[in-house]
Amino acid sequence: MRMVKYSAVAITALMAVIGLSACKPNSSDTNAAPVVATASSEADQLAEKRRVYVETYNDLIDPAFGVGFVASAYQELNVPQADATATIYFPTFLNLPLAIDRLKEGRALPGTAMAAADAAVDQLILKLQTLVTQLQALEPYYKTRAYRDDQFAKGKAAPAPHPVPSTAAHARPCPWRTGHRDR
Repeated sequence: MRMVKYSAVAITALMAVIGLSACKPNSSDTNAAPVVATASSEADQLAEKRRVYVETYNDLIDPAFGVGFVASAYQELNVPQADATATIYFPTFLNLPLAIDRLKEGRALPGTAMAAADAAVDQLILKLQTLVTQLQALEPYYKTRAYRDDQFAKGKAAPAPHPVPSTAAHARPCPWRTGHRDR
């Protein structure tokens, strides 16, 4: 439960910082020509970084593929009440490592004006990596149906990697979204 709360807080903080960084005034300089050229280049770099962060954020809150979907699907397994003879379909989480990679790519882009967003992304990457590690540890257990051999002992002993507090709050679209990719 803490993983989703921390991820939600980190995602929300990231978006607030990204939005505020767009409002940061440029410093004034008397040498107008180089500043305009530099500002354009810096603006392009910041726009690219912001685009990567916003698109990844939107993918993470996507109700069909995001963290909320994975959380709901895992919670629907109802491991504490599950019968060992049941067939369990472990939720796919392939999009989460991709999101981590995209956040790392965005983080590597230049742009010191987004230092607060970069710090939030660093925290989000760590939380997502922890979540993916937990999911990767449980995936073979459910995919190979090993839960039938131990009557869900390992599944019940493992902390739920991502229970859902409320996915409705995370399913709102980002107001800065520039486009929607078909899935």
